[in-house]
Amino acid sequence: MNVRAGDGHGELMAAEMFFPALCLRAAMTAIKLIITNALRLVTVSVVGDMLLWLGKITVAAAAGLAAFGMSELPYYTDGVKYPTTVLSSPVFPVAISILVAYVVAQIFFSLYEMAIDTVMLAFCEDCDMHGGNPKWAPPLLMEAMGQEERAAPTGSDASPSKATKANAIAPVAN
Repeated sequence: MNVRAGDGHGELMAAEMFFPALCLRAAMTAIKLIITNALRLVTVSVVGDMLLWLGKITVAAAAGLAAFGMSELPYYTDGVKYPTTVLSSPVFPVAISILVAYVVAQIFFSLYEMAIDTVMLAFCEDCDMHGGNPKWAPPLLMEAMGQEERAAPTGSDASPSKATKANAIAPVAN
């Protein structure tokens, strides 16, 4: 079997082959998190889907307006000066532009939606691990979810990202 490192699918396939219980355990954990946090996830999903749909419609409408604006240029309307490029009606180019823009927006926003779902699943895991009070959630996410902000962890509980930021600022000795 030819499994290359770094292609994403190889690691998943190797994990399924050598650790089938790991994949099953991860799936069961995700299902448990979804069930225990159903109200949160449904709320975020409904609001998020509505905002993403509005984003797709906005992208498609902007593309349609741009196509309509371009179809009104003299290059497409002046039959005397440009006889080979005259549009009898801008409906077809505008409709195709709207359709293509919506498909591209759908692809892009589906990736964005997957990122939102991943962040929400991590937030739910954080809440589950710390008795309903997230420990590592950013303040903006906690505010959006209606959680009170907790004091920053200290000592051995300090965030590894804070230590990395502090080390990144420190000068490097040669």
